[in-house]
Amino acid sequence: MLYVHDYEYKFEVNTTTLTPDYPVFSFGFELSNMDSVNFGFGAWVGHYWFQIPTNDYQASFCRFADSVLIGDRFYHDVFKVKSNYGSAYDRDTIYADSMYYCYKAGILQIIMSNDERYTIYE
Repeated sequence: MLYVHDYEYKFEVNTTTLTPDYPVFSFGFELSNMDSVNFGFGAWVGHYWFQIPTNDYQASFCRFADSVLIGDRFYHDVFKVKSNYGSAYDRDTIYADSMYYCYKAGILQIIMSNDERYTIYE
């Protein structure tokens, strides 16, 4: 709940966390609607946050590709988003640097700071 100028605003936040055995990083997604016009959608890998664009304004801050070939498959309407680097952890360690994301298939590829890549398997 959020209180602003004596008004009470209620909104919902849905969070999903996936914790695999390997790699060491946990994955999570968060969807929230703080107002009826806009909603936020983000993902995290380890301790780093990625803002997934939900409108044209947010999309203007991301690299966009009409199509991308990953493995032997083409994906359409793909965003490349950078992590927020907002972690208090040591920057000399390996961290999630960027990811390719599309609305239809979700996370396509995660690129680590050492250029190691984790790719969708279909």
